[in-house]
Amino acid sequence: MLRARAAGYAKKLSALLLCGAVCLLAACGGAVSASPTNTPIQAKATMAPTAPPSASPAVTPETTHALPGQTDGGAEPILAEREFTADELNGIAQADDVLPTLKYEDARKLNPDVVGWISIPGTSIDYPVVRCDDNEYYLGRNVEKQKSRYGTVFMDFRNADAEQQKHIILYGHNMKNGTMFHDLMNYKQKDFFKENRFIYFLWDGTETVWEIYLATIIPNTDGFTINYIATRFLDDNNFVSYMAEMAAYANTVSPSLVDESVAVTAADQVLTLSTCTYEYDNSRFAVQARRIK
Repeated sequence: MLRARAAGYAKKLSALLLCGAVCLLAACGGAVSASPTNTPIQAKATMAPTAPPSASPAVTPETTHALPGQTDGGAEPILAEREFTADELNGIAQADDVLPTLKYEDARKLNPDVVGWISIPGTSIDYPVVRCDDNEYYLGRNVEKQKSRYGTVFMDFRNADAEQQKHIILYGHNMKNGTMFHDLMNYKQKDFFKENRFIYFLWDGTETVWEIYLATIIPNTDGFTINYIATRFLDDNNFVSYMAEMAAYANTVSPSLVDESVAVTAADQVLTLSTCTYEYDNSRFAVQARRIK
């Protein structure tokens, strides 16, 4: 029965690595496996459509990552059994599933997986951030590790590796009741994008500030895809090329907004927030920001 539900969910949403969360943004529920490779992405200037990767909110650290427009080079991930249907993961709040009101210190006491707290002025996004050893556990569990259709905002588990922290990725569900990463949808609007540019992220006890410079849809339809959650790069130049390709890609799709005055450099660190969106089947919406503090 669980496998039948998992198959149905995969067919309907193709399941985020995170809905691999942000859903990844990408953040929804599901485990993935990939081929045991660990090759950094290769810089290659191409935006040609390719076959879409499997639908889920995040990939394992062993997957080879490609530049936008390229396949990931790994075996097709296999979706695990899921605990919730698509409607449950993106449904209206239920009386028995209330989001807790916590502070960072309280959240840390409740759960050692808590690595930070994210807040975005102008939105309702003000949540603890967790990270564990996969990108599936918190798709269907709250910060207290109880089963919940809301899940929890979580960091890609690959970011635990200090060598994979040039690109930090957070996933959260796009809940119909306006919670979790739903308010990222506002970044499809030019005026909102201009007026709400900062993300405050308390990360492992350090207050960091990030300036949003890009918001883009990630279609994941047949023959058109983009790998926007790479975490390992050959070198700093490869990282810069990758982010430049991301911006170039964003300028080719709608809805997308890009601040052309921002150019990511080798010294920069980028934060991507990922969640589901519904312009296309199994599409994602990503908001990227450059660390300024």
